[in-house]
Amino acid sequence: MKKLTFIVFAILLLATVILLVVILQIVGNRNELMELKYGTFSMAGTDSQIVLRDDNTLFVRNYDMSELERETYEDAVIALKNEGREEGDKLTEEEKQEIRDDIDLDRQFLDRANSFSWAVEEGHIGIYVPVENCDLFFYLQFNPVSNTIVFDDNTFTLEKD
Repeated sequence: MKKLTFIVFAILLLATVILLVVILQIVGNRNELMELKYGTFSMAGTDSQIVLRDDNTLFVRNYDMSELERETYEDAVIALKNEGREEGDKLTEEEKQEIRDDIDLDRQFLDRANSFSWAVEEGHIGIYVPVENCDLFFYLQFNPVSNTIVFDDNTFTLEKD
């Protein structure tokens, strides 16, 4: 009886150790996948590129950001500044134009280095760059499985070395 108990205990212990090793392997692989890849990412059929350098700076090349700038940044800042104000206390057209003039994504990002930070998020890595003259961030999503960046509803793929 003691021998049977010992055998059952040994089998359960072995099964537990194997299960623990498998779980640690899965978790380890998931963390490996969640590493940011540096290099040049290109959008198919265009000459647009996003370059991530290992000093955590990024460059944007040959990408029209005018619509993104207006809809995502300028309009959002104007709406946030108008939020909670009385109807007669809303921003004037001159104040709105000043905001539009101050936020210039082309000037900040096209062919210029910008420092970024990144964070592991659900299934991807978020890349964040503060936008000058506003409280918002320039945001990109890196998918470590496909080595792609999604930015402004467009996909950029890591170029092979």
